[in-house]
Amino acid sequence: MSELFGLPFLRTLMTDAATEDSRSLYDPDRLRFALTVPAGGDDQDRLRARLVELLASDRFVLEPLFAEPEPGEPVTYTFAPLGLDRTLPDDALFGIAADLRTRLGLIACDPDLGATAFVEPQERTPSATEGVVLDATCWVQGAAPEPKTWALDTARVTQAWAMSPGKGMGIIVAQPDTGVTDHVEFADTTFDFTKSLNLVDGGTQPTDPLSSSMSNPGHGTGTGSVVASGEQGKVRGSAPRATLVPIRCINDVKIFNGAPVAKAIDHAVRVGAHVISMSLGGIPSFALRQAIKRAIAKDVILLAAAGNCVGLVVWPAAYPEMIAVGGTNKADKKWKGSSHGAAVDFSAPAEFVWKAARDSAAAPNNLIAGGQGTSFATALSAGVAALWLGHHGRAKVIAEARVRGVSVQALFRTAVQQTARKPAGFPSGLGAGVINAEALLAMPLAGIASAAPESAFGPEPSGGIEDALTHLFGPGKVDPDFDWTAHGPEVAALAIADARAGRGSKGTAREARAFRRASAELTDAAAGSRDARLAQLAL
Repeated sequence: MSELFGLPFLRTLMTDAATEDSRSLYDPDRLRFALTVPAGGDDQDRLRARLVELLASDRFVLEPLFAEPEPGEPVTYTFAPLGLDRTLPDDALFGIAADLRTRLGLIACDPDLGATAFVEPQERTPSATEGVVLDATCWVQGAAPEPKTWALDTARVTQAWAMSPGKGMGIIVAQPDTGVTDHVEFADTTFDFTKSLNLVDGGTQPTDPLSSSMSNPGHGTGTGSVVASGEQGKVRGSAPRATLVPIRCINDVKIFNGAPVAKAIDHAVRVGAHVISMSLGGIPSFALRQAIKRAIAKDVILLAAAGNCVGLVVWPAAYPEMIAVGGTNKADKKWKGSSHGAAVDFSAPAEFVWKAARDSAAAPNNLIAGGQGTSFATALSAGVAALWLGHHGRAKVIAEARVRGVSVQALFRTAVQQTARKPAGFPSGLGAGVINAEALLAMPLAGIASAAPESAFGPEPSGGIEDALTHLFGPGKVDPDFDWTAHGPEVAALAIADARAGRGSKGTAREARAFRRASAELTDAAAGSRDARLAQLAL
C-alpha cells in the first residue's frame, strides 16, 4: 500500500467531501478513476459494497462506463467521489489507483489525470505559449494558401468527388471533441443531434461554450467543418454530404481524460456511427483501448491525430489498432509540429488547412482561418473514410472484410496505405505517404492487398509505449514481464512530460519536468525491470 497517497489518503479526502455533487460524472475537473473488473468478477452492487468498506464512505458515484458490456469481457466502471476535484499530483493519483487495483483485485485502475499531451498550435508570441519548450516552435508563420480547397486538392478529394458524387451521403461520422457552435459554414451540413451527447456538462446538446478559459475554444467547430462543411460556404469538408454527430467529451483539447473519451466512443458505436474522428490525444488507459477494440469489432473505422508539438505519437493514435494520422503541408513536407514514428499510418494536410473559425460567443459566426495541427489532418482523413464507405457501399465493405477475416478498420488502413502518394524525399515517420482519395476510391475492394487482422481482445505488452521509450532513449531491451496494464499509463505520462520538455535520446530533461515524479509503485517496478530505460524515466 502506498503510505503517502494510497487509500488512507483518499479516505481522509472523502471524510470531508460533499454529500451531493450536481456536476456531470465526466466533468473534466472531477476526481475520477476507471475500475476494470475481470470477466465474471464483482458486479456493480458487490463492487460498491467493497468500496464502501475500504473507504468507510458511500459518498461516491459508481456507474458502468459502457452501456452494454460484451459477454465474457472485463467490465469497467467509472468511480468518482462526490465533491472532489482532480487537484492531486499525478504520483498521488497513481498511488491511489495502485491501492484500489490491489485491494479490489482489478485488472486495471486508471485515474483521469487531465493529461496535457496534445497541443493545438496557435499563432502567438513565445511568451504566450502553453508553457512548454517545444510549443514555441510549432506554429508556421505565413498566410494560408489559396485556393481554399488546397488541402482537398492535395489529398485528391476534389478529384474523388467526381468519381463518387454522393460525397459521403448516408455515412455517419461521430466526432468526440469540444462540441460545435453556430457557424455559417454549417448552413448546409447534415447534423444528427438526436445522436449527440454532452459528457462535459450533461445532457445531449454538444454546444461548445467558447469559454475564454479554454486553450482553444471552437476546436470542435473547426475540425467538424473540415469533415463535413457543406457545399454552400467558403470551406468545404472532405465529406460534405456525410452526417456529422458531435459528441462533447472534452472542454479543452489541451486537457485529456481517458474515461470520457472511452464513453464517447462507446456512445458513438451505440448510435450507429460508421466513422469516429478523434482530433485529440493523451495517455493510454485500459478502458480507452477497450472502447477502441469494441468499436473495431462493430465494423467502425476509427482515426486519431498523431499529436502536435511533442514529437512522439500520443494515445489513442499510438495504439496498434488505431489509424494514426500525421501532418504534412502543401509541399508534401512534414508540418513542423507533427508527431512522427512507426505508429503513424499515413499523413494528410495539417498546415494552414482552411476551417470554420469562432473562438468566442462575441465573435462573428462567419469567419474562416487556416488551422494547423494533426487535428485537421485527421478530420480530413475521416471524411475520406466516409467517401470510401459511401462509394463502395458499407455493406459490401463489411462483406469483403468478413471474407478476408479482418476488420473494416484493417481493410481501410491497408487500402489507404496502398494508394497513398509518397513523393521523392517524403519524410520518415509519417507513414505510407499522403492520403490519396482519388486512387483510394478508384481501387476495387478486391484489389486491396492482404491486411493483417487485429489481435484478439485483451491487454498487450506496451500498447505503443515502447515506441515512446525509443523516441526518448533510443532502442532498448524490452521487458516482457513488465506489467504494462498496471504501470503503462504512468510511464506514458512521464514520457510525454519529458518529450514536451525537450528530452531526447541525446539528452535529459529531468529538471524541466521536475514538477512530475514517478509513484513509489512505478519506481519499484522500474527498478526491477530488465529494461533500463524504465528506471531512467522513473528517476
